[in-house]
Amino acid sequence: MAINLSIPLAWTKAGADELNMLQCLQGNILKGHGRRFTANLFFRLDPAKTLRSRRMLRDLANFHISSAYRQLLDAQRFKETGQGAGPFVHLALAAKGYQALGLASSAPTDPDFRAGMKAPASLAALHDPAVSDWEPPFQQEIHGVVLAAEETASLLGALALSLRELVEDGGGTVAFVQHGASLFNAAGEGIEHFGYVDGRSQPLLLQEDIDTETAEAGSSRWNPAFPPGDRPGEGSGHDRCGELWKLLRVPKARTGGQGLQDPRAGDRGSPRAGRAGA
Repeated sequence: MAINLSIPLAWTKAGADELNMLQCLQGNILKGHGRRFTANLFFRLDPAKTLRSRRMLRDLANFHISSAYRQLLDAQRFKETGQGAGPFVHLALAAKGYQALGLASSAPTDPDFRAGMKAPASLAALHDPAVSDWEPPFQQEIHGVVLAAEETASLLGALALSLRELVEDGGGTVAFVQHGASLFNAAGEGIEHFGYVDGRSQPLLLQEDIDTETAEAGSSRWNPAFPPGDRPGEGSGHDRCGELWKLLRVPKARTGGQGLQDPRAGDRGSPRAGRAGA
């Protein structure tokens, strides 16, 4: 049975095809990973060591990367028992990362993705500063980013170190590590660095999250439902979600075990985030 992307996904009632998709899709796409501490390891691969790099990515996929389904199960367990979900790992590849792996023909064909974030059109569209004004590590060529997340800073430190060693053993070089930590207001709500409550007016792709949001905040002024297959301006009409639509439709790049999806999702030291690329 084909997956219906014209309606939000009810993952707790998912059929066989939907479960397979959730098990092959990385976490942190359909909803945020929810951990308090993060480390983003931006790396470069050595084109002369493609076999080592591919083995490294296979090991990441098989033993570290969290699937969307595992993330949802862990989140449900946390809500029911308060038990922490443990480590979370996500991989994003840039177009130049595919090239360094000798897999340029397998890269997503989206022209913006292939051009990279240093392309003049990208700089203009995102209102980014000139590349020469970026933080020095990001002026270099970046092939991908590994997002590591944990519940405590000490646990994250150990996780990030093990992932760094894995990347370096695979012939890669970690160009920069960007750390993050959740912020909370007096009411215990997660907030953005400028003070707004995090996640408000967020488009929601899972029916369970939509039901919770509408029960708590209503939907008369904002309908959070966003079917995964919607194009901007169609269906629910969330024009601001065009980037999300494109991200969810990026083809998969399999390296064995779980698939490595979402080659554009990642953070960088620029005002806008969303693609790992240079």
